[in-house]
Amino acid sequence: MKTNVSASRCFIKAALLFSLVFLMSNLFLAQGNNIHTFATSQTNAVSAPCLGCSIQNPQNAVGNDPINYSSLKMGIGLLGKVEQTLIFPAISLQKLAIYVGTGNGELTAALLSAATIETMNGNVSNGDSRIIDSQILTINTWSDNYGVIQFRPTKPYDRVKISLNAGVLSLNRELRIYEAKQSAFVTSCTSLPGEPYLYYSFDGTVNDQIKETIHNYDLIPSPLNIGPPTFLDSLICGKALKDMILLESGGFNVSMKREKTISFWANTNGKLQLTIFDTGIVMTPDSLKITALSPDHAISKSISAYNPTSPELHHYSITTLPKFRTSMERILCEQQGGTQEGCSKPTEVAISIYVDGVIWSSFPIILQPDTNTSGLDNIKVAVVLPNHAIIDELLVYDEILSTAILRTLPCAYNLPQNCPSGNPAPSVSAMKTTPAENILTLSPNPTTGRITLDGNIPITGAEIFVNNTFGKEVYHEKLDSKTFDLPATLSGGVYILTLQTKDKKVYTRKIILTR
Repeated sequence: MKTNVSASRCFIKAALLFSLVFLMSNLFLAQGNNIHTFATSQTNAVSAPCLGCSIQNPQNAVGNDPINYSSLKMGIGLLGKVEQTLIFPAISLQKLAIYVGTGNGELTAALLSAATIETMNGNVSNGDSRIIDSQILTINTWSDNYGVIQFRPTKPYDRVKISLNAGVLSLNRELRIYEAKQSAFVTSCTSLPGEPYLYYSFDGTVNDQIKETIHNYDLIPSPLNIGPPTFLDSLICGKALKDMILLESGGFNVSMKREKTISFWANTNGKLQLTIFDTGIVMTPDSLKITALSPDHAISKSISAYNPTSPELHHYSITTLPKFRTSMERILCEQQGGTQEGCSKPTEVAISIYVDGVIWSSFPIILQPDTNTSGLDNIKVAVVLPNHAIIDELLVYDEILSTAILRTLPCAYNLPQNCPSGNPAPSVSAMKTTPAENILTLSPNPTTGRITLDGNIPITGAEIFVNNTFGKEVYHEKLDSKTFDLPATLSGGVYILTLQTKDKKVYTRKIILTR
C-alpha cells in the first residue's frame, strides 16, 4: 500500500531538518568573526565493477542549502568506489568542514572506516588522503545520524574529494553530503585562518574580541599600573598597546589545551612578557625566553640581520606541542615510583618560534613527572609591557598551525618587508574570488549604504544575504537590479555579503559600511 504524506507533514519535517543542520553549523563552527566560503561546483565518478553503485543529486552538495544533499550509494562489488569532489572558488589554507549524514541509522566513525577524504590543488592530490575517523568526525548530539568532518589542510587546496569504497554495507549503502565550507577569521584589517581561541586587537580596548560563551578573557589593568591602558597608532592595524600590565579578569574557569599557537606583533626595542595559560614568553631586543610548565628554556639570537628599513614591529608565532607517555610507558613510570597523576602529564613540550614567518628556533623542553602545575588556572592570560614595549594583534589558537599558514600570517598585513616572500599574501577576500571568467566586485567599498554589483556574474534570480561579523543575518533581498541600498538601520562596521545565483553558486565579499 502506498502512503500519502500531507504537505504540512513534509513542511514540518523539512523545518526540523533545517533547524537541526542550522544548530549543527553553529555548534561545530563558532560564528564569531568567521566568514564562510561554500563549494561552488562539483564532479563525481563511479568506478567499475560495482553493481548498483551511484551518486544521486550531486549538485545538492554545492552551495549553502543545509537541507538538500547528494547521496553516495554503494551496491555490490569488491572493488567498487563512489566519489564526489567539491570545488571551492580559489586556493586557500582555510579550515574545512563537511556536513554528512546517513539515510537512517546511527552515524559512527566505525561505519565510515572505508570512506576516505583528501584535498587537491587543481587536479593534483595533496597526498593527505585519510580515513574518516573520530579525530575529524564529530557526531551531532541531537540526532545521531548527522555529523561534521572538520580538519585544517596543511597544503593549499581548492577542492576536497570524498570517496566511499566497497564494504560500507552497514551505512545502508548511502552517505549523504549536505554542504562543504571553508572558514576564515575577519579582523578590521585583514582575514586570517579561521577560529582562534582568543583575539586581542588592542584597538582602544583590551577585551577578547571573540566572546564565545565558553570563556571570557577580557584583560584588566593590574593595580601596579598608574593609569588606564595606553594605545598608539599602529603600523600594523588600528591601535597598538603600550606600557601596560594586564591580567585575565576571570570569567569562566575553562583552561585551554597545551597544544596551541600564539601569534602577535611586537617591537624589538623593549621588553615584553606574555603568559598564555601554561606558556610564558619573555622577549627582549635580542633574545626570547620560553617557559612551558618547567623548567625555563632561554635562547638568544640577534635580530640585527633583519632589514634595517623595516618597521620596529615584527611578527612572532610560537607553537607548543606536548608529548605524553604511551599506555605502556605510563605503567612503567608508575612501577618505578611515579604517581598516576605525574605519569599522565607531558614528558616534554616541543617549542617552535617563527619571526616574520621564518622559523627562528625549534627545541624541546624536557619535563619531570612531578612537575608542579598548580595555579595554572588562576592566571590564564597576562601581558606585561615595561620599558616602552608595544604589542598588537594578539591571537591564540588551540591548535598547531602548519608551517605554510605560519608563513602567511605576517604577509596578510600587507607589509612586504615582514613577509618571507617579500610580497603580501592575498587576503582571504581575494582568495575567495572566483576564477578569471567569473568576476564580482562591489562599488563603492567602503560605502555609505548604496552598493552596485559589477562583473559578469548573472544576477537574474539571484539573492543576497548580509551578515554581521558575528554571523547574524541582518539583510536579505532577491535582486532585480545591480544596485541596492542597505537598510538605514544598519550601523557602520564590517559586514559580509553573500550572493547566491539562481544555479546555487555562491560568492562572498566583505563590505565596509561608513555611517
